[in-house]
Amino acid sequence: MSVHEKEHATKVEAKRPLVVADVLNFEGSAFLVAFLYESTYTIAQIVTPIAKINEEGSTLSDALIEIVRVNFNLADPIAFDLYTSSDILITETIGSPYILGQLKDKSETSECQRCIADPNLQEALRDLDIQPYRRKYEADRKGRSLFRKFGRWISKTTKHIINKLAV
Repeated sequence: MSVHEKEHATKVEAKRPLVVADVLNFEGSAFLVAFLYESTYTIAQIVTPIAKINEEGSTLSDALIEIVRVNFNLADPIAFDLYTSSDILITETIGSPYILGQLKDKSETSECQRCIADPNLQEALRDLDIQPYRRKYEADRKGRSLFRKFGRWISKTTKHIINKLAV
């Protein structure tokens, strides 16, 4: 067997993992939905809020690399194929040396849409992921309210005056 034939045999045997991912909205929040495949078997199914990824100071390409690395128990990242119908994922992963992104039609990434449409998953997302972000957003919005700040200042000043009169 010549060197060329050996090289060809190793390239045929070495198959890269495939990630089918999409960015989908559910109740006003954007989610990264990703499926990880190896040799036609589903290895992992991941649904994570993009707000959480951004909050951690990470990017979508870093999150996808981490998904592959963790599910294959690797110390170093490996190259993989990405099928997506999202322009956001293509633009964010174009600079990564580990990701070969391919823009596909929505019908070729339909498993992501089916995943987010699952009623059990929707219930879990409402309970676990969306509520803390919604509460945090509402708390930030309420905290910035001028009337609330003025009311707190009046309350604090009144308590301070009452404490001085009591002494």
